[in-house]
Amino acid sequence: MRMLAILIARFAALASRLAGNEGTSLPGMLATKIDSKILNKLSSEISRGIVLVTGTNGKTTTANITTKILEDAGYRVISNKIGANMYNGIASAFLLEAPLTGHLQADYAVLEVDELYTVPICKDLTPKYFVVTNLFPDQIDRMGSIEDVRAAINRALKHTISSDTTLVLNLDNPDSAQLSKMSTREIVFFSVTEPVDYHASDITEDDTLSFIAHTPDTEAPFVTNMRGLYNVSNILGALVVTTGEGISLEDSAKTLADYQTQPGRMERFVVEGKPVIINMAKNPAGFNYSLESANNSGGTFDVYFVTNNTVADGVDIDWYEHIELEQYEKEGPRNFYVGGDCSDDMAQRLRDAGINWNRIRIVQPQADGIHKALQGSGDTLYVIANYSAVFPLRKELLERADVVSEPA
Repeated sequence: MRMLAILIARFAALASRLAGNEGTSLPGMLATKIDSKILNKLSSEISRGIVLVTGTNGKTTTANITTKILEDAGYRVISNKIGANMYNGIASAFLLEAPLTGHLQADYAVLEVDELYTVPICKDLTPKYFVVTNLFPDQIDRMGSIEDVRAAINRALKHTISSDTTLVLNLDNPDSAQLSKMSTREIVFFSVTEPVDYHASDITEDDTLSFIAHTPDTEAPFVTNMRGLYNVSNILGALVVTTGEGISLEDSAKTLADYQTQPGRMERFVVEGKPVIINMAKNPAGFNYSLESANNSGGTFDVYFVTNNTVADGVDIDWYEHIELEQYEKEGPRNFYVGGDCSDDMAQRLRDAGINWNRIRIVQPQADGIHKALQGSGDTLYVIANYSAVFPLRKELLERADVVSEPA
């Protein structure tokens, strides 16, 4: 059964890639039909421990930073770096690394997990660390309320086989921190505002992001090309795990000094001589973080919002009301370009926030939107797009770019 499941997974991945897809979920879907316990069996072969990272925002970045630090320390790590974070995608991450015979040769598995899939996943594997980055309103039509999501995560923790799982929580996010009241496990907090065991001080953001990271035993300076103050929080979440596994802050700082952001995550291009930064944002907090980062970067800028309401994005668009746009009524972006299926709705939200119509431009189709947004008067263009829009836009930027993936 095991060998057949792995073979089917490999053939499915190959066929999917030949068809031009990433092939990250199909292998797991087919293999688990052959052996419903394959994830449980393979995960039990991880020698040093499993790290699960969940939350509304930052889980991809936190998981990938954790993975990179562990890999740079010489460990072999299984991860779902591309971001297929539901059950089949996580099964695929294991299956595509599994030998046909013998055991997995991996020290760690670091897995980004969709909040609602923590329950079935924790039934089949036992995390050594369970990291919750934050909880915000997100895709209400699929996720429900924050209380629903928090209850799902708590059920997942109850399903873990061992009580030794360390729960890692963001103290700066009250809805995440509240999980501490629902668990009897060891809890470690991280914060960018409070002097808890893992915290940051002396945070500055200029051309680089720098801060002092503090742990219970030591502290060390960090300088990274990542952008956005929220990434300090993501880094701290990763450091709880990596220092807990014996990796020094100094070694982690070396990894972060050269760390490159993932595709579509504060990724930088130069197009027609203008810096363009693209970031995926799928909920109010994501848009607010992106705009705050742009506003704090210095210099003038324009923004290009591209929003759809597919099933993958969440059909409900009431969350637009919670994007904090009112503060940009008289400052911030010089121009707001809007595109995508929901361009009229976003344009109206901007107008309701007090943004003058002269600063708002609806541009369709998306290809024309990029061209027009590049003509804006700002020194830099920030493209902020939700899930279904970000990768087509990124592909277009790659095709047009003079310079790709400058440090951002």
